[in-house]
Amino acid sequence: MQQNEIVFLLIPHIVRESVITRQNTRAIDTGTGQSIELRRDAVQETAANTPLNPAPRPAANQATTAARAASAMVGQLGQQAQPLQPGAAPAPVPGVTPPAAPNAAVAGAPVSLSVVPANSSQTVGSTFQVAVMLGNGKDISSVPMQLQFNSAVLDLVNVEGGDFLSRDGQAVAVTHRDDGQGTVTISSVRPPGLAGMSGQGNVCTLTFKAKAAGDSNLC
Repeated sequence: MQQNEIVFLLIPHIVRESVITRQNTRAIDTGTGQSIELRRDAVQETAANTPLNPAPRPAANQATTAARAASAMVGQLGQQAQPLQPGAAPAPVPGVTPPAAPNAAVAGAPVSLSVVPANSSQTVGSTFQVAVMLGNGKDISSVPMQLQFNSAVLDLVNVEGGDFLSRDGQAVAVTHRDDGQGTVTISSVRPPGLAGMSGQGNVCTLTFKAKAAGDSNLC
C-alpha cells in the first residue's frame, strides 16, 4: 500500500524594500488626554527652513567632471586665441564686463564749411573769387547755405558750382537768389536717386566786385 507524504512545503512571500521617511515614522497621539498643547512637527520645520528657490543641482547623467571642465576651458582659450576678423567683436571673458562701444555719431567730426581765402585785400573796381569749401562730408547729396556780406562794399557778380558734388561726373544743379541787403541763398543738389559724396572739396565759387573802400565779412 503506497502513501503520499509531504517532503517540501513552499510558502511564497512578496519581499520589498522598506521605505522609511519622516512621515511614516513620526509619533502619533493616543489616549484620553484632556489638556491641549502645541507641538511643532519636525517635518514642517524642515520644510519651512527650505529656501523657496534652491540652487539647481546637476543631474546624475550630467555631472561635471574634471575632464569635461578641462575640455571646455581648452576650447574657450582656443577661441580667444584666434585672430579677430575686421569688424568682429572680441570673445567675451568670464567675469569681465566689455566696454561700451563708442557712439559713431559722437566720435565722427561734424561737417564744416569754410571760406578760402579767409582774408584778402582788393582794390576798388576789381573782381575776385572766393571758394566755399566743405570738410568731413559723408554721403552728401545737397548743400543749402545762406551767406551774408557788406553790400555797401561788395557786389555779388556770379555763383558757380564747385567740383565736390560733381566729382563722379554727374551734373549738379546750382542755384542762387540775391535777397538784397547783402544776403544770398545758394543751393547745390545732385541728381535724385544717386549716392552722396564724401570727403572734402569745393562746393561753390562766388565772384565779387569791390565797389567801395571798406571791410566786409563773408559768413
